Amino acid sequence: MMERLKECRWVYILLSLLLALVFWMYIRSSQNNTMNSTIYAVPVQVTNARVLNERGLTVADLSRDTVNVSVTAPVSVLGNLNRNNITVSVDVASITEPGTYELPCTPRLPTNVNTEGAFFPADQPTQIVTVTVDTLTTETMNVEVRLEGSIADGYQAGTPVADPETVTISGTPEAVNRVRRVVAVLEATDLDQSFAGSLPLVLLDENGEPITDTNVTLSQDTAYVTMTVGVVKEVPLTVNLAPGGGATGDNATVKIEPAVITVVGTQEELAGLNEISLGSVDLSQVIGTDTVTMPIELSPTLENADGVTEAQVTVTVSGLD
Repeated sequence: MMERLKECRWVYILLSLLLALVFWMYIRSSQNNTMNSTIYAVPVQVTNARVLNERGLTVADLSRDTVNVSVTAPVSVLGNLNRNNITVSVDVASITEPGTYELPCTPRLPTNVNTEGAFFPADQPTQIVTVTVDTLTTETMNVEVRLEGSIADGYQAGTPVADPETVTISGTPEAVNRVRRVVAVLEATDLDQSFAGSLPLVLLDENGEPITDTNVTLSQDTAYVTMTVGVVKEVPLTVNLAPGGGATGDNATVKIEPAVITVVGTQEELAGLNEISLGSVDLSQVIGTDTVTMPIELSPTLENADGVTEAQVTVTVSGLD
């Protein structure tokens, strides 16, 4: 049996590979030679962009988004370096007016990993990035809430509210002019309960398409959205008639416009809601016919789906000498 194993060629190949691996790991751990390596496609970051903004300027374009960086370091250190922890920056603090500038890239090693013995070679060619700077434009826009999905059968959504109601967008004149709407998109299917939470803001162009390739900056990236979702019920509006001047409710006729409103709420809340009182009308102050405007007030947990906040109440008193 042993003789047959020795004659198997693959056994020798496997043993050779294992011995080579063990030998390589021994050399690597014992000597830890210093080597040169190239980190490819390191993103270029802009520093001191806020200084530009304070001068009414902004970066409109970079000729290169990434660069390749050479690093010399022990083998054990090189294994911890990659395009996600090495940074390359372009400092725009010296720019004072719109134009095109050629600026050098400055590479930096990470501070959160062991980089002992690592350095950038002195003979590494300086990499230049062309930076285009334009005038900074700002504009205040309303935040809209858009539901992408559906409301469950038998339910209705109230008017959504976004906080903040407006945001400021800033960037180059061309980039800002592309933005037509700022929306918070609520994605839901068969939504059967009220929603409250933060949603990301999306920029839309004149065709309603999302804008993803622009350098526009938002004053904040999210909005807190609340939207009442519940069952729907039509509830009549009423008023109390306070007797006075010899008149009672028997002498008065009342017309309320609108007569009913649509209310959205939970089944428990709406079960006991049979009318909404607008308040009292003093009949001693009514001579013939009088019309007053009265506010429609609901519990904070209910939603007025019609959006009508006031009602016109017309009271006519008759049958008195």
